[in-house]
Amino acid sequence: SQITQLQGLAANPTIANRLALFPTVGASDPANTPVVVNGVSFTPGNLVLISPQLQRERDWLVNADYAVGNHRVGGRFLTNHASFIVPTTIPQPQFNQNQTATNYKATIVDTWALSASVVNDLRLGFSRFFQDNADLSGFENVPGVALADIGMQQQGSADPQHQKQLTYQILESISLARGRHTLKFGAGFTHIIY
Repeated sequence: SQITQLQGLAANPTIANRLALFPTVGASDPANTPVVVNGVSFTPGNLVLISPQLQRERDWLVNADYAVGNHRVGGRFLTNHASFIVPTTIPQPQFNQNQTATNYKATIVDTWALSASVVNDLRLGFSRFFQDNADLSGFENVPGVALADIGMQQQGSADPQHQKQLTYQILESISLARGRHTLKFGAGFTHIIY
């Protein structure tokens, strides 16, 4: 088969061993030989392999509100953690990646009624996002292989990688009510760190 030919051309034995892990269907393989089942002849063709994408997720949300005098203070905290097993194109466990994604979000809001017609609103926010892709032990440096000439898309896992993002936010607004009119103005600042 073409994979066997490629194994012979491989630059080193590690690449040849990795190519041997990929299932192939050649012209002389039984998959291309007609089979008779219940009196009907058919050619089985290629085997399509599918892996489940396993996911575990947990979420927490905490709310707190407190009113004192002309102030109403509220706080919110949200956390989300998800872990996945991400399969590659060929579902062989050694090429799968463990992926985690974690989110934290926290806000504090202070609404202050300065008078019957003036309201100040201050919002402070923070969020943290972290995502990690980890290869299984012993497969950290396996190269991706793509053989476009025979229609084989990239196989193998991606390099270990991670992503982190922090966001800080301050929003301030004042509302003024005069008769039938309300005027609201304010400013906001958002700082994002990658």
